[in-house]
Amino acid sequence: MAEKCIDGATRLLEEADTSRRYAHGMREAAYLMNRPAGGWESLATKADVAATREYIDLRFDALEHRLRADFREQTTRLVLWIVPTIFAGIAALGAIVAATS
Repeated sequence: MAEKCIDGATRLLEEADTSRRYAHGMREAAYLMNRPAGGWESLATKADVAATREYIDLRFDALEHRLRADFREQTTRLVLWIVPTIFAGIAALGAIVAATS
């Protein structure tokens, strides 16, 4: 940042940067001078955010497909168990009614 300013302003910025470092510490001075603590490379770019969003979307899609498959399997098991059970109950009830008549 200091290279972009004229000489008088450059000196003032350097003095301000030095005094802030002594008063607040290196991390706080970097924050106050409008520079990220880890450098500009540590900030997320739009491409990073888009890639992360796409990754999360793919993970949710995979989860949705697994859940749908599990629900379908459980529904099939339930139907295959309950229908014969109901018919067996009806047949048993019919046998009881026929025996008592």
